[in-house]
Amino acid sequence: MSTKTHDVLTANATERSSYRVALDRLRESCPQIAERIDYIAALGHDWDGYGARVISPTAIDKCVRLLNTIDRSLYSQAGDLFVAPMADGGLELEWKLVFSKELALLIPPDAKVVQYLLTSSDRNGETGAREGILSEEAEIIDLLSSVLA
Repeated sequence: MSTKTHDVLTANATERSSYRVALDRLRESCPQIAERIDYIAALGHDWDGYGARVISPTAIDKCVRLLNTIDRSLYSQAGDLFVAPMADGGLELEWKLVFSKELALLIPPDAKVVQYLLTSSDRNGETGAREGILSEEAEIIDLLSSVLA
């Protein structure tokens, strides 16, 4: 085995181990969400019957790491957060919040950026939406903390 092949295999094993540690941490604080992520990670090709791709391990890793960085009380109840697979191999995280707010984060398969959509309704029935793309983890955490707090 070449040195380069050995280095790649070692890096992959280390990455898988790091992901498992992160998922185990999530499992301790929120077993329902970790179970849902396990289920999504096990979906095969064409899981929706329309040619959907296998969910990207990179997107799953990004999701788990994000959830581990925010206050667990923000998603500790099973109904607070819904994690859904996307046909392109990415993930969607959805929060339905009090005061008629909804937040959706879309993590694409490469997980290089995260798209968000925040919708809200006021007491008069007026709705508003804010959307954007976040590339830095700190931006994502700031958005989650400000919206979910």
